[in-house]
Amino acid sequence: MLENLTAFKTGLVAAVLSTAALSPPATGAEAFSLPAQAPIGPSWARGAVLYQLNPHNYTPEGTLAAAQKHLPRLAKLGVDVVWLMPVHPRGQMKPRSEFLRANGGASPVPIPEAQRDTEFRGNPYCPRDHTQIDPLLGDFADLKRFTNEAHALGLKVMLDWVPNHTSWDSPLLAQHPDWYLRDTENRVKFHAPWEPIARLSYAKRDSGLWEYMLAARRKFVEEGGVDGFREDVAGKTPLEHWNWLRPRLDPDNRLLMLAEADETELLGPLDMVYDWELPAVYWRVLDGGEPATIIDDVLRQQHAKAPVGGAYLRYLFNHDQTGAARSHYHARFIIERIYGAQDGPTVPRHPEKFGVALPALHVLNATLPGGRALVFMGQEVGFYGGIPHNRVQGFKIPFDTPPSPALPDFYRDVAALCARAAIYGGSFRKLATARDDEVYAFERELDGERVIVAANLSKTQAQPVTLPTGTTRGLVDATPSLDGQPRDATARDNFDLPAGDYRVFATPLR
Repeated sequence: MLENLTAFKTGLVAAVLSTAALSPPATGAEAFSLPAQAPIGPSWARGAVLYQLNPHNYTPEGTLAAAQKHLPRLAKLGVDVVWLMPVHPRGQMKPRSEFLRANGGASPVPIPEAQRDTEFRGNPYCPRDHTQIDPLLGDFADLKRFTNEAHALGLKVMLDWVPNHTSWDSPLLAQHPDWYLRDTENRVKFHAPWEPIARLSYAKRDSGLWEYMLAARRKFVEEGGVDGFREDVAGKTPLEHWNWLRPRLDPDNRLLMLAEADETELLGPLDMVYDWELPAVYWRVLDGGEPATIIDDVLRQQHAKAPVGGAYLRYLFNHDQTGAARSHYHARFIIERIYGAQDGPTVPRHPEKFGVALPALHVLNATLPGGRALVFMGQEVGFYGGIPHNRVQGFKIPFDTPPSPALPDFYRDVAALCARAAIYGGSFRKLATARDDEVYAFERELDGERVIVAANLSKTQAQPVTLPTGTTRGLVDATPSLDGQPRDATARDNFDLPAGDYRVFATPLR
């Protein structure tokens, strides 16, 4: 494992130094290319599609056992990894906001009774006990039954982990007061900007915190059967800790480790980081009047930082960016520039920002080089409402009466594309279309397998597409269907793309 990490980082530095020669800046319709990319992470995660769910609100019952009943449906959907949001018991106490602000973002512990926020009802990311499961969800036997069925269906299970903080009523505050970040008056700091959580400190290597977090994760691997972790706010945990943790937790590289961060320095001890750029880039093209060629710049920069396959988690929605969201912290200034404000009623909800191009953008997320695609709970049936973080009794996503009944077949077809070696590890070549400001087209190729993708990123105008003569020779139409009906099986170099539409041509499967 350590040798692999060293080799990866050495290759990363070399790639950064050589990127300009490998892929000169493109101008106008001028194409660029990227070499084949060996996928990072465990071998089973090559081409993996992730599916995120909050077990508290995934079903009206809000239990692991109830969520387990959906696993056959998710397997049919073609996803590979079921990402469970935190299952730990949630804290039920926090200091009043005014009290924290008056004390420079810190509070004595225990919190003075008069300064407790009596309205606070918990949060998935303020764990009270990292070693236990919220009894409202079930117990370790329920988690093990969940992972056992997932494995029998060919699925993996990734658990959301919160390494940087605890709730304000965690027993650790009394048991290990030296594990927390404190101010000069020995008050515990909250993890800004999240008031419900008390921040841990990894500064003291010999405090016992490092070993505690390792042992707690091992418990969920060994007793719960989980196959990886999504590490919350991973960039705030020292890189030294990740380099220490990974070989001890996962010496055989069997776990998938996702960092909620965009610092590619984390790649090596962790397997994936977030792509916080592409959603805003899509909005810049769809509503901001910028050309689709700006996607080239993102791909070039990302490859320079991480020249490996599957390093970036690509999403349209997640628990922070639900269908009801209008803002996006990492794109707030771009949103303000395009829509006139960072948030509020004048800013369109995310589904309206994506508009008719939403399916095409998921196809791009799944097939552009360097990434793995995410499907958020409800997205697969066309449910784009708000999904609360906290438990809401009886909350129901209309899986049984989906707003878009044919949409699951679309996501299944996209997942099948992700399983192609040309997609998860192949080279990338931009294709000229004569409409490059609106149409983004490219080829992925590995060992003779080819996939051509073309997406019209205009929300209002159809576009004629003209690919170089012979581009699609030997390919068949592999376009994921939105209406449950197969496309014309004939691949062609010239075709029309309605507003927001897409086409995929690929080498026939044998």
